[in-house]
Amino acid sequence: MKNAIFLYAFTFLCSTAYSQINDPQYKEGVKSFKNNDFPSALLCFEKAIKANPDSAEAYFMHGVTCYRTQQLKQAITDFDKCVELHYTRPVTYEYRGQVKFILQDFKGALEDFDEQAKLYPKESDNYNNRAMAKTRLANFQGAVADYDTAILLNPDNVKYWVGRGAMKTKLSLFQEGAVDLNKALQLDPNNERAYCIRGLNKILTNHFIGGLSDVNKAIALDSTDLEAYLLRGQARIPLKDYKGALDDLNYVLKFTPDDQSALGFRASAKVGLGDKAGACADYNRFLQLGGTPVAGGENICK
Repeated sequence: MKNAIFLYAFTFLCSTAYSQINDPQYKEGVKSFKNNDFPSALLCFEKAIKANPDSAEAYFMHGVTCYRTQQLKQAITDFDKCVELHYTRPVTYEYRGQVKFILQDFKGALEDFDEQAKLYPKESDNYNNRAMAKTRLANFQGAVADYDTAILLNPDNVKYWVGRGAMKTKLSLFQEGAVDLNKALQLDPNNERAYCIRGLNKILTNHFIGGLSDVNKAIALDSTDLEAYLLRGQARIPLKDYKGALDDLNYVLKFTPDDQSALGFRASAKVGLGDKAGACADYNRFLQLGGTPVAGGENICK
């Protein structure tokens, strides 16, 4: 999303609309922005706003520049002003929605992405944005519907197939999810996320060897993906590779020590290795963090 905001902002600067804006401070701000001199750009856009408080374009670029300098709340204020001034181009709602998403205001982000889709209904990424917000709001069926539309508009975009495959897996529609993930890998044989999620799909349907193969490919493509290590640790337990599972789960917990899933699976791996005290400690921590008690879990600490 971050790269998308910068790309759209740069496209805006090259548009006809920009060429029609003659304010010298605004133009100097644009020049500074293009040169990645964001502090100077902010000062110029602020001067342009002071000279013309109704300059929606200046508020817009001030907001984009605030985004680039991690001043996210100010960016929201600027985009709000754009809407107030009726500068309701689709990108205005997209940028505001993207920033709200980063700030974890997923409901607000979805409202903006809805407006964006109304203004530009033929742009597939609008539906991808909505699907991502709906995913974070646990509206998985709604996310699938948006991915359906995105794929209809642009069937060659790999991320739509991966996203829909992930949602169908979340909804336990495992066969349909696998079809989508296979399609994603047909389009891009080196897509790490597709391998990772297809691995999860296989693990959840007890195809542990196939799941292990997929997450191994995911890790080979991106050795920093903690989710892939978590899944590999999960897959190794039913295959009785407890030492391998322990290594993977230790790696995950090194970076995310309060990961409930990793603690629960590590407790299982330690049971397999005969480390009853370690398993009990992990299971108790898993429960303290809000994990759901598992069948037979009470026997771990006996």
